[in-house]
Amino acid sequence: GSALVDGRTYIVRFQLVRAIDGSAFYEYPPYRVSKVAGSTRASMAISVNGKNQILFNGQPKFLLGVYDASYDANLNANGDVSDWDNSLTTTDRLFELPINFYLNEWYWGASPSSMQALVTALQAYGIYYSHSNNCFSSYFSPQAYPADTDDAYLSGLAGISQLGGTYVMDECEPALAAPSLTRAIRFKSVKPDGINWGTGGDTQNRMYYWRDVLDVIATDVYPLYGAEPVGGYPLNEVADSTAAVKATMQSSRPIATVIQFFQDTSKGRWPTQTELRNMSYMAIAEGSNGLMYWSLGNNALATICNGSDAYHSPSGTGSWCQAKVDNFNNLEAVITELDSLQPALSSLDRNDLLASNSNAGIHTRIKYVNGNGYLIASNNTNATTTASFTWSQTPTLVNVYNESRSITLSGSSFTDTFAPYGAHVYEISTP
Repeated sequence: GSALVDGRTYIVRFQLVRAIDGSAFYEYPPYRVSKVAGSTRASMAISVNGKNQILFNGQPKFLLGVYDASYDANLNANGDVSDWDNSLTTTDRLFELPINFYLNEWYWGASPSSMQALVTALQAYGIYYSHSNNCFSSYFSPQAYPADTDDAYLSGLAGISQLGGTYVMDECEPALAAPSLTRAIRFKSVKPDGINWGTGGDTQNRMYYWRDVLDVIATDVYPLYGAEPVGGYPLNEVADSTAAVKATMQSSRPIATVIQFFQDTSKGRWPTQTELRNMSYMAIAEGSNGLMYWSLGNNALATICNGSDAYHSPSGTGSWCQAKVDNFNNLEAVITELDSLQPALSSLDRNDLLASNSNAGIHTRIKYVNGNGYLIASNNTNATTTASFTWSQTPTLVNVYNESRSITLSGSSFTDTFAPYGAHVYEISTP
């Protein structure tokens, strides 16, 4: 590509050609490639590099965000930055969460000026906004997004410099991949930065249909479904689905995971803080470069105060009953811990630093930053178990992150116990 001209867009075609006569017998649908100077990456709101790192204004970041699905009165006006700030502070306590990404699925038709005000309010806290323009299941809903047909509307969105991208797909069937690609290309043609992303709970190896549609591909399996079975909910479904999507994508795109933060059916329950933490590290251990939590909105945190008992009273979406407070605090604690590991989680994998792992049920991922190794280890089984790890060098100290304890070393090795579906992060110091 060195001969290509900066600032121009090219159509790139790939063909399979018969060696015997040079004739083309198959051509893949063309790619649109825009060449820009590498120096412009720092001005791009969100982008992806060739090592599957997600970049925020050119800097690697582990994506941490929340879904929302709550209406805001600011949508009916041009929007005001202070109004958005006050609303999100009061309604969601959003800015207490150390997140960097936010999606509200109800804002798909909001005016660009209102979204500009929202983005400005979010950016004051380092949060990037993703606009909703997605299919769902087997259909597009709503049937007509303004971004699909209104060029002025689309240009208005594209003019928001720090817009984080577009939510293109939500658990959609493969048949919708082609029309979704048309949507994605339309948005990218006016705003090359920002990520087109989406999520599918499908673990049947059909996510490859979306590889050319999405810049970041997520999965959203929710294991706390229905009445709790004997032995507990199968939290390992989070790990298995993340690993399946990564394998299907052949590591060609960054993978993210949507973590359950709601009660699924009346017979189920909300995840505990420990379960939120364990599911988060399960996803990370399998290769996720970002986590989203569903949701702060309706059918989740916004409607938990239903007045059914004292714990869920007073009722109403504006209420902060004790059930809402407790679950919000659980989420805040987990995200705060993950954010404190941001330098490690956003760094490149260094799995070569782990010489051995004695237990195949313990899944691992290794990071290295600022002179310390980080071993993220997750129990993929529903049984208490132990594992012995051997580091590539002889550590001087092994601390268990956020657990106020250290591990006794035996040369380059150490052993620890894992609760069912439990996770530990080891901070490993070497000479």
